[in-house]
Amino acid sequence: MKIALLSSCLAGAVAHAAPPGSAAGTSSYKDASLTVGGTKDFSDQFALVLDQNINPIQSTAGFSGTFTNALTGTSSWNRAAIVDHGSLVDKLLGDGLTFSFSKTNDYSGTWSITNTNASKNLTVDLVLSLHAGNGVGSFLFDNQVVKAGSTLQGNWAVNWINNANNPASIAKFSNMGIYTGASSFTSPVPEPATYGMMLGGLALLGYAARRRKA
Repeated sequence: MKIALLSSCLAGAVAHAAPPGSAAGTSSYKDASLTVGGTKDFSDQFALVLDQNINPIQSTAGFSGTFTNALTGTSSWNRAAIVDHGSLVDKLLGDGLTFSFSKTNDYSGTWSITNTNASKNLTVDLVLSLHAGNGVGSFLFDNQVVKAGSTLQGNWAVNWINNANNPASIAKFSNMGIYTGASSFTSPVPEPATYGMMLGGLALLGYAARRRKA
């Protein structure tokens, strides 16, 4: 995944997002995470679009101008799953991925990604795009690795200030889109200890062969 140049990101932010400390609240890339190997990894990049008629379960407009898909060199993304009316629906069957979603309250909750391939690790560009009030916050997980047959658990939060300019809007979490970009499945690299066991086994086989010849 290639991340758009910082200057381009800042230009997009000025065009669409309120400056920090106002409607953007305390929102940042740390509002979405995945736990990998016992360590919480925050998203690599965050995009916030306010006061635009964008629905992330139907459109990538909340982040396509900021995040670039390395596979195509464009802002083309696959809609992998959506959360609408509290229910998660897988939209890209057969991609080797499943997801889960839950709400702790109206502004935060949990999510997960599972690699259903039991023999190959997955590296994928992943975007979590949340809609709440008058804003869409999107989080990029660049070259995210999900090991064979494993699940990564994560958290999400809405920290931009909603409903400030539109009393009719829904201030709390509304819906979410999960998008994937470039991805690849690769065979796991054996651990050093595994190499040692393999070499030891080969040595024993060689010794046994020599004994038989003798």
